[in-house]
Amino acid sequence: MSFFYYHSFDHFRLSTIDDYNYSNNGASLDISHNFTNSLRGDFTLIASQYTFSTVDKEQLSSAYQQAYKMGQYEVRADFTKTISNYNTLNFGGDAVMYKLDRGNVIPYGTKSLLIPVALGKEQGLAASLYATDIYNPLPILSIMAGFRFTIFSPLGPSTVYHYTPGMPIDLRYVSDTVIYGKNVPIHWYSEPDIRAAVKFQTDENGSIKLAFNQMHQNLFMLNNTIAISPNVQWKLADYHIHPSRSNQISFGVFRTMPKSGLEVSVEVYYKQESGSPEFKDGASFLNSPNVETVVLQGNEKGYGVEILIKRTNRKLEGWLTYTYSRSLVTVNGGKSWNSINNGKTYPSNYDIPNVANLVLNYHLSRRVTFSTIMTYQTGKTITYPVSVYYVDGEPYLDYSKRKNKNLK
Repeated sequence: MSFFYYHSFDHFRLSTIDDYNYSNNGASLDISHNFTNSLRGDFTLIASQYTFSTVDKEQLSSAYQQAYKMGQYEVRADFTKTISNYNTLNFGGDAVMYKLDRGNVIPYGTKSLLIPVALGKEQGLAASLYATDIYNPLPILSIMAGFRFTIFSPLGPSTVYHYTPGMPIDLRYVSDTVIYGKNVPIHWYSEPDIRAAVKFQTDENGSIKLAFNQMHQNLFMLNNTIAISPNVQWKLADYHIHPSRSNQISFGVFRTMPKSGLEVSVEVYYKQESGSPEFKDGASFLNSPNVETVVLQGNEKGYGVEILIKRTNRKLEGWLTYTYSRSLVTVNGGKSWNSINNGKTYPSNYDIPNVANLVLNYHLSRRVTFSTIMTYQTGKTITYPVSVYYVDGEPYLDYSKRKNKNLK
């Protein structure tokens, strides 16, 4: 039996413009038991919570403060069955409860003219069963195949708007309102995932690996900038925003060189995702609890190559990595209000074509080590506002094409 607990708290201030407070709490209790010589079980209870609060004072007339909280509570059972010396079966299941409190956006200071907004609360339940078989028919060959089936449902209490078909998802076109009571399922999603991998040992110092992964995601990160800031929020899939689905295939070659202490690997991958959430131009998730009015879902594809050179067990050791990768999004719903960038493909927030990282450690003695880290990136894009116009005294920004400029 083992118990784990973690707590952290951070305070960050950007001059006199922004204040952030954010914290993490986590705990888990794990009990393991050998039922027989060939069957082992692990039973785990997990609870975690992430919170943050922020004060934005950049403009006194629109200054605001907000607090946010997300909890995840999980129970799981995992079993390992040794069928033979060549075959191992892993199977089990879990249930996860998500609880999100997006908080209230309220004015900060006597000069703020901000209208308070209650962003609301969300909760959802996911349950899954899985099985993975690892088979080694030959000393040089390993085959892994797995299947996971998950059901997920957002739960009430919640007020869900239905919108007029063929019209934009906008509060002006609400056709019906459905109110769900506490813990009442709002919508059921079923999600089969498939995973498979083959590893072939070319010799005692080399191997190749081919893998395929199919995954679903019920929890999204809400962020409409290229920077990951402390006030990034999370959003559950709901009645309107469906879970995303991705398929990824990868192929890698791995090699060790014992005499020189080097490890070298080259891996290529290709990934396709459907249901990727993207914010409309100029949208903000702090202005309304109805996220479906500011988010569209599209298709995303990614591909790239990763190269690693690593040196270990030497006085001078470390690693050098280089990655060339692309991450491209297309949101084309057929209508202008269901499309982004006129339906044309554009780079995602995570598109950084060239990334090189270098880590060096020099062991001067058994107790003294010098370390250095270097990172280099090029090609990240940005969307610029190109003009502003006013309607009834309210400013509205007009943007360039999505991710039109490169940052180097």
